[in-house]
Order: sequence, then C-alpha cells, then structure tokens
Amino acid sequence: MIKRERGSAMEGVLILGALAAILVFFILPRRGVLGPSQNFAHITDPNTYNTYAADRAAQGGTGTIANSSYSSLISLGQGNAAYSIEPAEEYITIQNQSESPINITGWKLTNNKGNRTYYSGNQAVHYASDEMIIPQATGYISPTGGFNLAQNVVLAPNDMAIITTGSVGVQSPYKITSFKENECSGYIEALPQYDFTPTLNYACVSPSLEPGLSNLDTACKNFVSGISGCQTPVFGQINRGSTDNCDNCVNGRPAPSTACLNFIKDHFNYPGCINYHKDDPKFYSNTWRIFLAKQWEVWDKQDEVISLFDQFGKLAAYKSY
Repeated sequence: MIKRERGSAMEGVLILGALAAILVFFILPRRGVLGPSQNFAHITDPNTYNTYAADRAAQGGTGTIANSSYSSLISLGQGNAAYSIEPAEEYITIQNQSESPINITGWKLTNNKGNRTYYSGNQAVHYASDEMIIPQATGYISPTGGFNLAQNVVLAPNDMAIITTGSVGVQSPYKITSFKENECSGYIEALPQYDFTPTLNYACVSPSLEPGLSNLDTACKNFVSGISGCQTPVFGQINRGSTDNCDNCVNGRPAPSTACLNFIKDHFNYPGCINYHKDDPKFYSNTWRIFLAKQWEVWDKQDEVISLFDQFGKLAAYKSY
C-alpha cells in the first residue's frame, strides 16, 4: 500500500516536470525571439533583430534579415521623430560613415505600425507598416521657379541626408523640392515665407568677398561691407531719418552710386547667388534635404522602429526608441 502511494507521488512529479518543459519550450519566448507580450520597438541588438525577422518569415509574416553590405557604413538617426507631429517638421537623418559614395535613391524606410495592435471599439485591428521610398533630388533649387533637374541622392563620405516626412508648403517665389544645401540656400532660409526644420545653413559668400566688387570704388566696397550675408536687401525704402522717398536706397541707406546699386541688385539675392556661385569648387555643403511629401506623421512618439532597407530590400540600418 505504501509502495503504491509512493509510486503515485513519483508519477505526479514526473507529470509536473513534463508540463513545465512544455511550457518553457513552446509557450515562453525563447531567447532572442519575441514572445506575444514583447515589443519589437525595444530591440537594440542586431542579432535579436535577425532572429525575430527570421522567425516572422518562417511563420508567414514579413521578415528581413539584417545582412545588407551597407549595414556598417550607414548611420540612421531619429532626428525629432519622437516628438514632432507636423509632417513638414518631422525628420530623421541618414549619414554615410564610409570612405566611398553611397547612392540611397530607391532605398526604403518603414515604421513599426505593422507590429502594433490597434483597437476600433472592442475589435483589435492591424495595419501594414508605412513604406517610404527615398526619391531623387536636385542639386539646387531653380532660381526661376521652373524645372529642377533631378538626380540620384549620392551621399559622399560624411554626407548626411535630412529626411523630412512632409514637404514645404510655400512654393513661391521658389518651388521647393528635395535638394542639396549649398552656398546660396541661406538666401531662401532668410525669406520670411519659408520655415525649414531644422534651419538651412547660412553659408553664403561674404558680400565683401563677392567676385567683381574689387572693380568698384572704395565707397561702394565700404557700403557693401555693411550688408549681411544671405540677406536680400530691401530697395526703395524711405531714407532713414527723412520723410523723402529714396529710389536708390538699400536697406534705408542711399547707395553711393548707380553702379554700386546695380551691383547689389544683381548679386545679393538667391538668383544672383546661383548665377555667380553655382560653379564654385565648394558650392555644395555635405547635407541633403529630402522631402517624402507625406500628409501625415509617420514616426510614433514611442515604441517605434525606423528601418532602412537598401536597393536589394536588405536591412541596412534601424533605430528603435
């Protein structure tokens, strides 16, 4: 009788042990693989990302292995994605950390929407992740408001692309499309109707160093030295300290000569800057401004994964927060 009781107890222990093994192997999440309660956004280890992606693919889901040849050459930054809600202001960054140029036109960005559960009333719903293709860009914005010649976005070593979710709403006097910052971009930034996030660099050539100024008289040189860089002067204002109209005034001061006035009108504005500087050896900066033209915010404030896929669809970089 005692032996039978001990045997029953032993059988109970064995059954409990078997159930525990089943629980560990089949139900609890394995190391490196997301379980039902784990959030993809908190993955920080590339090996974990690979395991998760492979596991999703094996189950019929979407999964991409992080094996792009660019994965150690590209840096992905979250910019202001965690707190901006306006598409025209929301941006992330991509930087080339290699010693060779990298063409990122045609590469794809995705968010983490497809890995979240949303609720409509009491019903759980799922949506596909947003996908954004990096477009071509122009070297510089056309100064005439006309055609902007598109080209691939090739990041030179240390070049960075600021990827804005939306677009610039103001399209006059210059039609803003994706472009590379340059010596003349500051003239656009200084115009009150434009508002870029982050601001464009003020890298205009100093007015006192403007080509052709050395051919003018000393009075004109001194006058021009008082003009701020990247500033489009205001012409024809009332003369400072007077009620008289001043047809030859520049920022409220009379120009010393007609030749000087014409020089200022010709050089110190965006079209003039492009005309005289577009062929400068150091005309372009190392920053591209890319606009995805989306009408809604694509990067969430938390539990987000920004993924960048190369032209072959392989994961090149990702950022989670």
